[in-house]
Amino acid sequence: MAVFGCVLKLTALAVGRPIFELPPFSWFGPMPPYFADLRGVVSWSDQYAAAGRTASGPLLDPWNRPMNYPHPWLYLHDLGVNGGNVMMAGYAIGALFIAAAFFVLGPLDVFGGVVAGGFLTSYAVLFGFERANVDLLLFALLAGALAGRRFPAVAAFLTALAAILKVHPLFAFGAMVRPPWKQSLSWLGAGVLLFIVVTSLHAREFMVSLGSAPNMRTGRLSFGMTALGLELAERARRLDLYPLVLATGVAALILVAGAAVYVRPSLSLARDDERALFAFRIGAGIYLGSYLLGTNHDYRAACLVFCLPLLLRLLRQDASRRWAFGSLLLVLVSVDWLYLAGDGEWLDSTLKQGTSWALFFCLSALFAATLLQDSRLGRAGRPGVKSVLRADFR
Repeated sequence: MAVFGCVLKLTALAVGRPIFELPPFSWFGPMPPYFADLRGVVSWSDQYAAAGRTASGPLLDPWNRPMNYPHPWLYLHDLGVNGGNVMMAGYAIGALFIAAAFFVLGPLDVFGGVVAGGFLTSYAVLFGFERANVDLLLFALLAGALAGRRFPAVAAFLTALAAILKVHPLFAFGAMVRPPWKQSLSWLGAGVLLFIVVTSLHAREFMVSLGSAPNMRTGRLSFGMTALGLELAERARRLDLYPLVLATGVAALILVAGAAVYVRPSLSLARDDERALFAFRIGAGIYLGSYLLGTNHDYRAACLVFCLPLLLRLLRQDASRRWAFGSLLLVLVSVDWLYLAGDGEWLDSTLKQGTSWALFFCLSALFAATLLQDSRLGRAGRPGVKSVLRADFR
């Protein structure tokens, strides 16, 4: 059904032009040659290898952007990925994400398939494809954590690995706050410790990557607690207002999150909702945590694919239907807002940032509600690998 939804939407968009010349690529401006973000990472790695891994000067990509990724990416050249096969690697990243997304979504009815198809062909996801951004690869790693959720050591290792490669998957550890408490929390702590140890070995590069939010001029294609403030400061040509923007963003985040926790809905989940619940906490955790990082490019919203299974299930419950419907609508508008925006900049800002903050509120409330669920969820004994995979692909 998800494939049907993808075909339906792409057919509606197709006008006999190359995929990267279709909307929304034509709106946010593709960067030929394509897969610019992956090309940047590969070029840094190639330069580092050519310098004998002792580069003293700044590493620049073909667009003169300095390196702003964690240190492990510099060893991409040693894995055989270089400037000569970057196109193949870019297509591989896109294919891995699509395969991971189908695994996360699982079996769907017609309505769920249309929703999933609309999401997978949304502006935010296609933005990530066009850039071949490594966020898509990390989300595929986290799909592996979902597959290994009954084995906390596996889930913790894959989540830690994704966080070491780029910090925002660290917030996916929220999915492991679940029974059996002793085992899950122990491995959660081990995963966080592994992340701390590895990143401390290259603390300077890690801090650079942590502070490398999109600049002022990309606010229109970004979300986060400082995105709206940065966009307004750019328009007012007052780039010195960043401290005020940051303080306002933090205050707004605390107020919105606090209000969301206070009005959180009451959910009634069964044991067979356990997989969807784990996936939801991965996606919601990353989206909510990304707000703490400041400003994020829109392709990071592709993490919301993890939220879809639970939201679709909650639509069937009377008590949570309104929350589920509102959240699902906000997810789809948030990742596809360019299709709905007009030519006016203020309409763009109102729709984009207003939707993002409303989605932050809803996901905060639902995330808090899931933490209060019956401890029987996930209490089942440790199953074999075959039984877990059989249940996930059923």
